Amino acid sequence: MDSNSTYNLALKVSGAFKSFKKNKNVINNLHMNVPKGVIYGLLGPSGCGKTTLLSSIVGTQSLDSGNIILETDSIADIGFMPQELCLDQYLSVRDTLKYYGTLYNMKKEEIKKRIEELCDILDIDFVNSFIKHLSGGQSRRVSIAVSLLHDPNIIILDEPTVGLDPILSKKIWDYFAEIVEQKNKTIIITTHYIQEASQADLIGLMRHGIIMEEAPPKSFLIKYNTDFLEDAFLEMCNNPTVFYEGRSSSISDCLKKKHNFFEKTDRRNSYLSSHRIKALLQKNFLVSCRDFMYFFFVYLLPIVQVILLNTTIGNKLEFINIAVSNKETNLTRCSNFNVSSCLYDNYINETLSCDFVNSLKDLEYNIEYVNDFNEGIMAVDNGWVDAFIYFPNNYSKGMHQYIEQDEQFSLDSVSFIHVGNRDFITKQQVIMDLNKATNNVLLNTISHCYSTKNVLNVPMKLQKEYGAKINLRRHGTIGKDLILLTFYFSSACSASFMLLEKLDGLLSRSMVAGVTLLEVMIALLIIQSFGFFLQNIIMVLISYVCYDNPYEISSGLYLVFFVFIITSWNGFIYGLIVAGLSRNSTEVMFLTFGYGLVQVLIGGVMWPIEAQVWFLRIVSYNLPMTVNGRLLTNLVVKGLPLGHPEIVIDFVKSIAHIFVHIGAVFSLKYIKNDSWIIHK
Repeated sequence: MDSNSTYNLALKVSGAFKSFKKNKNVINNLHMNVPKGVIYGLLGPSGCGKTTLLSSIVGTQSLDSGNIILETDSIADIGFMPQELCLDQYLSVRDTLKYYGTLYNMKKEEIKKRIEELCDILDIDFVNSFIKHLSGGQSRRVSIAVSLLHDPNIIILDEPTVGLDPILSKKIWDYFAEIVEQKNKTIIITTHYIQEASQADLIGLMRHGIIMEEAPPKSFLIKYNTDFLEDAFLEMCNNPTVFYEGRSSSISDCLKKKHNFFEKTDRRNSYLSSHRIKALLQKNFLVSCRDFMYFFFVYLLPIVQVILLNTTIGNKLEFINIAVSNKETNLTRCSNFNVSSCLYDNYINETLSCDFVNSLKDLEYNIEYVNDFNEGIMAVDNGWVDAFIYFPNNYSKGMHQYIEQDEQFSLDSVSFIHVGNRDFITKQQVIMDLNKATNNVLLNTISHCYSTKNVLNVPMKLQKEYGAKINLRRHGTIGKDLILLTFYFSSACSASFMLLEKLDGLLSRSMVAGVTLLEVMIALLIIQSFGFFLQNIIMVLISYVCYDNPYEISSGLYLVFFVFIITSWNGFIYGLIVAGLSRNSTEVMFLTFGYGLVQVLIGGVMWPIEAQVWFLRIVSYNLPMTVNGRLLTNLVVKGLPLGHPEIVIDFVKSIAHIFVHIGAVFSLKYIKNDSWIIHK
């Protein structure tokens, strides 16, 4: 900051321009001079640019061009109250003041003393109440207290007394006058109440983004020959000439001016501050504990999701309905049926259809008996059952003829199977289990033949190097499913948290107190990493202890939680990107859920990646959740050692994803101005 002040000014603004829409300036070649040790009343109607000007002065947004010079040595010399409350609803009044006191590196005793003083001045007798339970007037008093807490030299207040009763307003103005006189403070107050502005030492009348004139209240009364400041202001508003330091120019000329030079001193510290990170950690911890929806989303919902995941997805289908019509025997006789003879005997007295039905029952199928062939076909076609099996009266004899390769064998003697088309997975399992039941029938009868009991065994020695315990689809996909949940919950949490700070103006107000965006992200990462760690432990215990998902003991098993941490960090950083792009919670939901859904669809969870076209397969194989899910599966289920090439390559990819997401965060910072800040 420029400490040289020729005119003993606390603030000097010159040649300021600011526009949000093309060809429509909010601030038009504005000049403003605020001497030290005065109350400067910035008076003007709503929408004239007062709030934009103050936001530019404190640095939460930048001018398009112009100069702003504040006579102060550090950020602690400035106290700022925005027009909106910008207070965290999950903090109490005491917590809020302690938070900002810690940001300004005040000692605990000093914070306690100032809280008592300000509560007395502002009639705050609800210091232990939460912000969300306060009325608008009570919250505004707390907001004033925040701006005065650290006893700054320059105090900037945007309509501080709106909604306050006249008696309290007068008390506050009397306090302002006292600290200006006794401590040489400089106070800049915006207001549209003319009667309030008359109490200021100096008034700046603002209209259409221009300071029309700066003078003490009495000067306006003398100049416009009136006893009422309202009349002087109306007279000036009707005059189409802009007055400033004896120079005049038409408003239309001001709108045409273009300034190519912008100079503003950056008052924020460029280094990480331990006391600011400490304050952010304390605040985030309190908010995390008190926000029920956050607690539910981080801890309770993942438990529900993992239980549902292990209970419903990737398991073997059970209790499928199959209709049976058996002309060979009465099915009630099949309950206690056991095979006792060899199928190769010339005379066989077995009822092999009973053995077939019992095999299906062992595979957890529901058997429903029908009277005839047509009834069974109708049951499948109407969707009442998933398959129909018809056994002719010579089924066992036909099986004997088939094994003996008898010329009298006829296809009319084998079972007839009619499978429905309800869904692909059910159909495939039914067909597979029907083949299995047929093989069981043959193996049961042949097992009683001494010379040929191994005739149907496949002459092949099969050895599984990795993943021998994978018997269900869930066993092979549970790792990817857990990674998907971890990534989604971490990204949704960080995006929602940052969006709340963004929409409520909490982040911009903290940044006026010196907080940097990097400090906000680091503090949030620390708090959420602790939550994600507990979340991951819960999900792993449920999946691998409470349910029968297999795991292998290997040298790389201890890296499982490191994989979860990497995934959580990836999700966290992606959530920051989402918060920077989003303007509301709906956009956050679409961006987080949509990104997760895409990876579910093409990441090998619903269907193997190998079934995709080659160019999409390359993308799908290298997606963050696909890589980390495959890494977790290889470590836990397959038991691959740490030095296995696939483990090493996927670890490198997962680390690379973090840097890619970090690069996206920094790119967004430069591509989109004020990505994580909404000006309140």
